Amino acid sequence: VCAYANNQWELSKYVCADPRESAFQKAIDMARGGLTMIDTGGVVFTRIWCSFETFCLLGRSAGLKQGSPDKFSYDFYTA
Repeated sequence: VCAYANNQWELSKYVCADPRESAFQKAIDMARGGLTMIDTGGVVFTRIWCSFETFCLLGRSAGLKQGSPDKFSYDFYTA
C-alpha cells in the first residue's frame, strides 16, 4: 500500500507522529480488500509496516457489521 499511497520521491512529506493519520492509512480505509503474500520464510511478518498493514486490514474487516452492504475481503497467499 505504501508504494501507492505515498509519493516515493517525497516520503518525508508523509511522515507523521501517528501512523493512523497517514496517507497510508487513508488508502487502507478506501480499499475494498487486502492481500498478504507470504514467502517460505515468513519474512513479511518481520517487517513492521507489513504487520501494521495486516493489523489495519484485519481491524477494518472485523469492524464491518453482519449484513453490511460494504464488502471487504482479506486473504493470505503463500509463494
